[in-house]
Amino acid sequence: MNEVANIFSPHYNRKHDVHLAFILRLIFWSRFKTSERRAIYFLFGVGKINLRINNSNSFTKESLLNHIFDLTQNRKIVKKAEIRGITGLSKGTFNKYFRKCLQDKGLIRRKIFTFPEVYSILEYWQGDEKWGRMKAFTKNELSKLFTNGNYEELEINMTNEVMSYHKYKSQNKIAPKNVKQIAKHFFSGAEENIDSFYKEHFNNDYLTFFLGLLIWYFIKDILQQNMIS
Repeated sequence: MNEVANIFSPHYNRKHDVHLAFILRLIFWSRFKTSERRAIYFLFGVGKINLRINNSNSFTKESLLNHIFDLTQNRKIVKKAEIRGITGLSKGTFNKYFRKCLQDKGLIRRKIFTFPEVYSILEYWQGDEKWGRMKAFTKNELSKLFTNGNYEELEINMTNEVMSYHKYKSQNKIAPKNVKQIAKHFFSGAEENIDSFYKEHFNNDYLTFFLGLLIWYFIKDILQQNMIS
């Protein structure tokens, strides 16, 4: 990512009038309330979009995400082990949960992925555009959330509404997408409860996630380059 990491180089910043401290302050300490606004001003700050030509209201989450993808130049960056770490799954459990997803996408033999590929994998894991918690839930957590610690009641509802009995019994951890499904079942008719649930556990979105991931890889790349030099 040498070309992309240039935006974190003081020399590049001086040459192109990009101020890293200002960009990071906009993202992490600004009062922007939406992920779109944070992404817009980050992309503007690094010279990816021109707000003098394009009105900020013309950008959608999808178009902003594609701009973030463009900055990585379609390079394979994210290791499978790092995705496992994001989901909180062991190697064997990850392979069991994601085998079909990776097979369907032609990625089963891959050890490292592009940003768009990571998006497709985590979209499968999350199930909708409301992202937040990436780690799988334990059945103990779900019983406390939905059934006052009653495992039998949780099992009955999960196997009636979300997955087969065999699948439920074979899984010790539950994917976020399945947790969202059972939450909607338990909180059916009580919009304030489902809103509260999403606010606590899934209060982000894919744009915020990939903006953070992009910056993390920028910094990681710079640290590695400094160690080499």
